[in-house]
Amino acid sequence: MGGSDDIRLVVFDMDGVLVDYFSSWVWVHDHFGTCNDHSLASYISGDIDDHEFIRRDVDLWFGKQDKIHISMIKKILNSIPIMEGVGDTISALKDKGIKCVIISGGLDMLSQNLVKRFGFDLALSNSLEVDGEGYLTGEGIVNVKLNDKATALINLQERLGVLPGECAAIGDSRIDVNMFIHSGLSIAFNPEGTYVVKNADFVVYKKDLKEILKYLL
Repeated sequence: MGGSDDIRLVVFDMDGVLVDYFSSWVWVHDHFGTCNDHSLASYISGDIDDHEFIRRDVDLWFGKQDKIHISMIKKILNSIPIMEGVGDTISALKDKGIKCVIISGGLDMLSQNLVKRFGFDLALSNSLEVDGEGYLTGEGIVNVKLNDKATALINLQERLGVLPGECAAIGDSRIDVNMFIHSGLSIAFNPEGTYVVKNADFVVYKKDLKEILKYLL
């Protein structure tokens, strides 16, 4: 484990960490009154891949509305609650010259909005494919595999010239643990269970992102 003085890059999960809701995908499902529990189970069991997972999600939405413009999804996501302390946390880290990046299996419309709003250096997340008029095609663009966020992190570290020991990872769920493994310092932020806690260097049990700063600065 690297010390906090070594940290040059902090990587954040988005859902449950930067936004106060466990899934940006489920936030959209809630709007349409749909539920993706069945396809989630299929994904977890390995029966379907990330692309098919997205297809099934969008297909559920199409069951409620034939044509869906991307602007509608953006509008739905605009109402998702932001975690307390995001702005102050990113400002404090950036003031120390630390790069701040989002790596999420969530929706890129939300992550890109967070980039613009709070000054993150970059966001890696997943997209919904649209046609020439901006309507959803039913396909997705997978930039971060939900069960393999480590690959996205390793590629990012190589791209930025940052060693694993110079990186800190912040996450709340099992799928963030493989980012913890490839980071010098890891923080479980309001973790979903004991597996996440056991694999983190530090744990925060408060819905205020500023609480992570004591371990990073």
